Amino acid sequence: MLRNHLTIAWRTLLRHKIFSFINIGGFAVGMAACLLLAVYANGEMSYDEHYANQDRIYRITSSSQYGEYSGKGVHFAHPFADAVREAAPEVEVIGSYNGVVNFGAGSGEIRRADRHENIHEEGLVWADQGLIDILETSFIYGNATAALTQPRTVVITQSKSLAYFGNIDPVGSALVINNNTSEPYTISGVIKDFPVHSHISFDFLLTLEGKVFNEGERDSWCCNNYVSYVRVHPDTDISNLEEKIRRTHEEHLMRDPSNSAASPAEIAWMKSFRFQLQPLSDIYLNNDIQDDLKHGDVRFIWLFGSIASFILLLACINFINLSTAKSITRAREVGVRKAIGSMRVALVRQFLTESLLFTFLALTAACVLALLAIPSFNQLIGKSLTLPVGE
Repeated sequence: MLRNHLTIAWRTLLRHKIFSFINIGGFAVGMAACLLLAVYANGEMSYDEHYANQDRIYRITSSSQYGEYSGKGVHFAHPFADAVREAAPEVEVIGSYNGVVNFGAGSGEIRRADRHENIHEEGLVWADQGLIDILETSFIYGNATAALTQPRTVVITQSKSLAYFGNIDPVGSALVINNNTSEPYTISGVIKDFPVHSHISFDFLLTLEGKVFNEGERDSWCCNNYVSYVRVHPDTDISNLEEKIRRTHEEHLMRDPSNSAASPAEIAWMKSFRFQLQPLSDIYLNNDIQDDLKHGDVRFIWLFGSIASFILLLACINFINLSTAKSITRAREVGVRKAIGSMRVALVRQFLTESLLFTFLALTAACVLALLAIPSFNQLIGKSLTLPVGE
């Protein structure tokens, strides 16, 4: 019976070619547009889901009030991470990075120590071993547990390793950064490139071990240049940990010699700090904190989701209207079928089979259209999205 319904549906499609093309084509274009927007929204919401311990990784953020002005931040002094580590046993690992451009992060001129031609590179950052551990980076070469524990070492990504050294193991080789030949950096590890859907994406992780950017900064709480992440033990009380961090920060800040002559307003500011542990999955879509990382905007997700739903609704309405209009011209066919004994159920099944066939063909065409359009769509939005049907 089903085979008979499909045969009749296919003959009907071929007999009314123009109608079929318009109906299937319009539905396919609508579904293709909806599919592209859905892939975009799904991609934006899937950042940082690749971490095995995602639910235990947080970024430390703070908010403070100085007079009438309030602010949020993620940058802290050099001793902050060590102080948190000592005060909070709930913290399994804490790691930091310094992405301040004035200290050489961001971009630079890099070359192999045995070459003379520099290459301008982006994605430089100063980081410690704790950050490597928290980010669960996959090492191709080198010791993952001690890659950034020695001074003047650097971990590079696989793509940069291939660009500079080809397919050989570069561990032990040296890179010259910004023509500073007196302090070359030894490659201590090669990691896989950060996933596309990662809010952190660096190519050169320069060790913080032994690095001093400002004189006395290792003991001073006055210079906030470091962003810290933590991985906590399971079942940690986050609110209690946030309070511990607040007390620790206030105690050290108040005791710091640079604040010995603080004014009442400055003392009130130091006591106003409140700390929040921001879940890893919330970082990308929350851009209310200045951190120089790439961010999405949840408002665009809602906007594109609404547009996608509206386009799909219009496509469905158009499909139904055309099918209904066409059914009027088939009244003679229905009458003949009834005259020769066709039951109402059989007629319903026949028309449903035709609708399902049209829908299946439209969906197939929509996937093809989306696959053809996604390179241009990626260029338009500056992403590297892929369709699930193309993977």
